[in-house]
Amino acid sequence: MSNLLKVENLHVYYGSIHAIKGISFEVNEGEIVTLIGANGAGKSTLGKALAECTGRPFVDTDDMIVERAGRSIPDSLAEAGEKCCRQIERDCVAKICAEHGMVIATGGGAPVQP
Repeated sequence: MSNLLKVENLHVYYGSIHAIKGISFEVNEGEIVTLIGANGAGKSTLGKALAECTGRPFVDTDDMIVERAGRSIPDSLAEAGEKCCRQIERDCVAKICAEHGMVIATGGGAPVQP
């Protein structure tokens, strides 16, 4: 049986804004925590806080895409097109999913990719 990792009453501040108020959850040790949501929803802010309080590594797929493409996501979309950017995103998500026990903030296209 896996050990449960419990997070209780987590509060997250974004500057002076009380962004997350008192969330609690349990996850099996080694499982990946994946955050999905619209742009600006707070995935990165929450992800960093979850990683810090659980001692897990945090990965933002948008950061991986920028690093791999060598340019910003808007520039990549303008220069290489959405299809190419989504392929990079799929590759990044596949690489992350080979790991264990991480907190991941996904880009906007990750949930709609096959």
